[in-house]
Amino acid sequence: MTYADAQRELDQGRADECIVLLRDIGELRLALEGERGGVSLDLPTQEVVASAGGGFDLRYDAPLPVERWNAQISILAGIEAAKIMVDAGVGILRTVPEPSAEFLGKLRHTAQALHVSWPTDARWSDVVRSLDRSKPEDAAFLIQAAHALRGSGYALVNKDARDDAAPPVHAGIGSVYAHVTAPLRRLADRFANEIVLAHRAGAKPPAWAEARLPELVKIMDESTTREARVEHAVVDAVECAVLAGHVGEHLDATVIDENEHGVVVQIASPAVVAPLAIGKPLGTRVRVVVQAVDPVARRVELVTLPKG
Repeated sequence: MTYADAQRELDQGRADECIVLLRDIGELRLALEGERGGVSLDLPTQEVVASAGGGFDLRYDAPLPVERWNAQISILAGIEAAKIMVDAGVGILRTVPEPSAEFLGKLRHTAQALHVSWPTDARWSDVVRSLDRSKPEDAAFLIQAAHALRGSGYALVNKDARDDAAPPVHAGIGSVYAHVTAPLRRLADRFANEIVLAHRAGAKPPAWAEARLPELVKIMDESTTREARVEHAVVDAVECAVLAGHVGEHLDATVIDENEHGVVVQIASPAVVAPLAIGKPLGTRVRVVVQAVDPVARRVELVTLPKG
């Protein structure tokens, strides 16, 4: 079944016991995630889709509830696999550092500027869970909160670590965590699964799996960076193709992020995210004009409408 099929059957009360159980367990796991201080950002993503005319188009795709529940099963598998490898004293973990106090201070100021409620005793992850993603101000805050989970990487389980030395955690999950659920497309999972299976069987992990772990950490960091660059390049190229027919048109957008060159805006339709060389507060709605499109450089140039 596709996610859409499963969600539709649940919504219509026709889902079988397996899908109902996925919902029930998924909701319980989401509650436990909140208790751990983990957070599922569920950022809307730009998806490249086939258009009716035979070309391609872009759309914003937010995960369905059933996708979030299914993700919790994968997260559960990763948490338990990480615990097994830590117990074995050998393995590879997926890590994200905790956000710094300085960053959280800036994020709290951003919440104030966007009128997002942040009670004194609430964690940043609690604030994210309370957001209404349909509100421009909350959506802009969500983008800023996503910056808290930068610095992801991989780390070896240190078999020589002191007994009281805690293994590195994944801040977004609030626990030790490992990638294990996609061995056909992600190399780290292949190695981690061999180690987990061997330890649970009371056997020593294969020599090839253990010997290559230090090299694997470097390989995975490089491949993750390369994958992100390719994905961004694909979306940028389709953005240019989609906007090529809109040069000179006026479009509605919302400021969702800031950088050293100005801001980043999200256009509702077509589903494009692009830089804009202005200084506007996060969450501000602006009217932009598509000034130029450079498909070779994969760059879109937007300008704001002059006042009056």
